[in-house]
Amino acid sequence: MIELQKGPEPEVLSKNAATWTSVVLEKIAKGEDPTATEKSHYRHHEIKDALKSETFKKCAYCESIFLHTGFGHVEHITPKSSKPELSFKWENLTLACEVCNINKGKKEVIDPYETNPDDHFTFEGPVIIPKPGSDLAFMSETTLKLNRSELIEYRKNRKNDLYYLVEALRKSTSEEKREAIAKIISEKISKNAEYSAMMSHHARIYI
Repeated sequence: MIELQKGPEPEVLSKNAATWTSVVLEKIAKGEDPTATEKSHYRHHEIKDALKSETFKKCAYCESIFLHTGFGHVEHITPKSSKPELSFKWENLTLACEVCNINKGKKEVIDPYETNPDDHFTFEGPVIIPKPGSDLAFMSETTLKLNRSELIEYRKNRKNDLYYLVEALRKSTSEEKREAIAKIISEKISKNAEYSAMMSHHARIYI
């Protein structure tokens, strides 16, 4: 998980959020169920595209790049079931993989837009470790299952790639080759890269 910055609110949301919210709240107040369409305007492609941009096309929680095999879920940081008035609030929307979205459910986890995850997590190899004293980090890790076996395997592979690149950088006597390797390392630890929080952590150790 990395710290994220909220991008500009999509025009379709700024123009329509108040109306969409009013319709949903009025029906709830009457004891009626809003239609599927009325409840899901947040899935509009302009909104989803904006979320892809600010999350670097990764899950906001586990940092997996999943869009080549799935569509991703528009995630409500504060669940819309408990706060329907936030259903179309731009600051309450992000992008998550299906697994993290389902695991989170109605529970509270770290909001990477409001809290820097680096203050709450560290790493031992490919395993995410909540820092001592951070109950929210512990709940986030266990709720989202950030150490599920598939994620550990993927992160382990990325970590090993980084290790071998750093070793190649150390051993190379060619300045041209060293520059090329350094560029690759830089790309692998950038915010655009998969599991960049872990990769940056280990890059600081290795280098």
